[in-house]
Amino acid sequence: VIAAPAIAQNLVLVRSNDGRVTAFDAATGERRWFHAEEGPTLSVRGNAPIVTGPGVVFVGNDSGTLSALALQDGRPLWEQAIGVPEGRTELERMSDVDGAPVLDGTTLYATSFKNETLALEGPSGRPLWTRDHGGAGGVGVSSAVVVVSDNAGSVWGLDKSSGAAMWSQAALARRSLTGVAIQGDYAVVGDYKGYLHWLKLSDGALAARARAGRHTLLAQPQVVDGILLVQNTDGDLTAFRLAQ
Repeated sequence: VIAAPAIAQNLVLVRSNDGRVTAFDAATGERRWFHAEEGPTLSVRGNAPIVTGPGVVFVGNDSGTLSALALQDGRPLWEQAIGVPEGRTELERMSDVDGAPVLDGTTLYATSFKNETLALEGPSGRPLWTRDHGGAGGVGVSSAVVVVSDNAGSVWGLDKSSGAAMWSQAALARRSLTGVAIQGDYAVVGDYKGYLHWLKLSDGALAARARAGRHTLLAQPQVVDGILLVQNTDGDLTAFRLAQ
């Protein structure tokens, strides 16, 4: 288990590295249900955290799909491809959905290792738009912009309603960026040197930079009550607050 569990309606939901999702009773630890998803021979190390909505569990799969399961019994509700496995070799066909999807209202946003980002209806799985910008990290969603970092290190701001590219920032290329967090009016990404970068949501301009330590930042930063939290590969947890 290398992804954070989720808790919903007295269930603890765990996604294991073999593609299995298991629900445990939060009070007793008894297994309530499980769902197994067959994965590819080769995949990127990492799993997307489970995301829950009203009565539903959303799971990113190593096969490049996003699945919806019924929360109470694990029944499959729908499955939608985000990154289509293409290529002659197993390496070329890797299309994992390893970044955390974001449920905003009833719309779900997700990105895949194949550099594709998709918006879809959470209840039905119907695609709303798809764009060839994205990567293995998770998306950041503000009131108007969906922000993604791609595998080359560019950061993209996509229109929330249409997916059209509003801006791009290439100054962080080849820095092995994390997924995106939204803090106030900024998108935030971490990199392999331990730096965090704040980009303006309006135009993608670099606004600030701070170092959380000398070790690599791999996990997507998290924002809780306006405070940005990030952990590096040495286990250090650092918090940042925007200047008043």
